[in-house]
Amino acid sequence: MVRFKADINGKWWINKLVEENNHELASPKERHLLRSHCSIHGKEAGFLQSMSKVGISWRQAEVDKDFMCNQKSATPTIQHSPLLNQAREVYTIKIYNIFQKLLVNGACGSRSNVISTIANTMIYSVGRFGDQKEYQVNFDSTSKDIKCTCKKFETVGLLCSHALRILLMMNVMVLSDRYIV
Repeated sequence: MVRFKADINGKWWINKLVEENNHELASPKERHLLRSHCSIHGKEAGFLQSMSKVGISWRQAEVDKDFMCNQKSATPTIQHSPLLNQAREVYTIKIYNIFQKLLVNGACGSRSNVISTIANTMIYSVGRFGDQKEYQVNFDSTSKDIKCTCKKFETVGLLCSHALRILLMMNVMVLSDRYIV
């Protein structure tokens, strides 16, 4: 790298030379590879501009939602539910509403049966009323660990209505931090 500087008389002189960063001049065949000679034209430029606008609008929507969440909190359907109160504190309003719907569907819209008990782990079969499809939910009463075969938590990051039903049945009123993503 070479840095030039002009003195008072207008004469140029080398201000700084770092030989490790110095390289040979690019040949005419290689000049198109230099950053100063690269430019984007036509369709590519239009595409990049439109994607930039989309990114800016997404970010603005995110900022607006964050502001809204800081200004007000979600109203729980069930006023004295420790699970809903905890969820209201940690989730955005949109995610809270989804969680609330899952909790109510699990509590009121599904049925469950104990399949077996192995040590501290209880295995349940959970399904919706009027539907033959069932999911298996494993609940460890010692560690409060819960897993459902629907894999909603692993894919979406929210406990499913099946798991929430079993947590309510087992009188678990506070979610472990591992289930709040």
